[in-house]
Formats: sequence, C-alpha cells, structure tokens
Amino acid sequence: DNRSAPNLITQFPAEKARFYVGVDGATSKPMGHALLFGPARTDGLAILLREYVSRNGFLPCLIVIDRGTENTSNWFKAFCRKAGITWMYAP
Repeated sequence: DNRSAPNLITQFPAEKARFYVGVDGATSKPMGHALLFGPARTDGLAILLREYVSRNGFLPCLIVIDRGTENTSNWFKAFCRKAGITWMYAP
C-alpha cells in the first residue's frame, strides 16, 4: 500500500513480487495463493499447488494456465501427467 509504505519494494533485495492465485472456475473464488519475490519460476507454481492441497485437501482436476515459462516447464507437464491433472492454455 503506497499510503503506509511508499518505498516498501525498495527494501527487498529481490526483484518485484509475483503473486500466484488459483481460482475456482465455477465459483470464481480463490482456492489457493503463493507470493514470491524475484522472477517467475516453476517453484512458484509448485508452492501454489501445495497451498491449494493444504486448503482444500485435493489437487485440481483441470488447470488453465497462461504461457509463462513456469507453466510450460517439463516439471509441470510431468507433474500433471503423474497426478492425472488435465491442463490447457487460456485463450
């Protein structure tokens, strides 16, 4: 919030924050989230999935993603294949 901490981002040694959010497509409610500092990377998606399972007790059946590098990684594709998760790119 710029009103309470206008220079907060300059106090962190890493780059800008990345906020990952998992949203239920049927209800539009958030199902999980992850906050990381630095560039987008695969572990941000892994943390999001771990938090999703922690909150809900199960993995999603379908994941709709953008074409970010963390979402096109071999790790993500292998994880989905092993867990039986269908994934597709957002239009």
